[in-house]
Amino acid sequence: MALLVGLAPGRPDSLSADDILKRYIEANKTNRLKARQYTLTNKETHIFFDGRGEEKSRSSKTFDVIFLEGYTYKKLIARDDMPLSPAEAAKVEKEMQKTAEERRAERTRQPITSRSISMATDEDLLKLFKCKVAGEEQIGQSKAWVIQCDPQAGRVAENAREKEKLTMSRRLWIEEMQYAVVKFVDIALEGNPVELPGSTTTAQFSLINNDAWMQTSLVIDGHLHFAKFIKPKVRTEYVNSNFKKFDVQSTVTP
Repeated sequence: MALLVGLAPGRPDSLSADDILKRYIEANKTNRLKARQYTLTNKETHIFFDGRGEEKSRSSKTFDVIFLEGYTYKKLIARDDMPLSPAEAAKVEKEMQKTAEERRAERTRQPITSRSISMATDEDLLKLFKCKVAGEEQIGQSKAWVIQCDPQAGRVAENAREKEKLTMSRRLWIEEMQYAVVKFVDIALEGNPVELPGSTTTAQFSLINNDAWMQTSLVIDGHLHFAKFIKPKVRTEYVNSNFKKFDVQSTVTP
């Protein structure tokens, strides 16, 4: 999900959902540049439940999300809230140095790209979904429009990736002064290739240093389906903290 900071100073009273989304998409261009200048700490927790819905096990990893050769890099720093052993810490350092060397070599040939998954982008909301203003809510200190986006009725997917995107609905809370997304919830629909219907992905965002809107948490909660009879209930929680603005260019080795 993309991040944003607003451009328009006021709160128009007669905007449609598409109008709000267009302003949100435009404002996003500014915030992405700001957000890319921040390092942070990311804690990833996996929780598994038994057939009665009771917690069976959990594990966590904590990463420093830093810049390495000008691109973000997740450096493992702890497991289950315990620091790495000296042996594993040395292994992590070795892997990071290897990645740095590969990125330096790659930069001389072509840009580095990251693998994307088939989740709906902001632009997809306008192209593939029917969106409406579902009301207004107070989210923390922010008053937000609630925008509900559902797949267009009768929409025929042009390719496999588009088909996957149409197996979810999205509800967004867009801050009314800055056109910033402060929260979104994705709900899996029938035909989703990974999650059973009703599974949710919920993200929260905050304004950091009165500068950039950053994702502070992401929770994936639902049943996965790997095969006909394999449907584990899993919750994955991501919590971001310790945001620090950094000079990205200083991490690029000449």
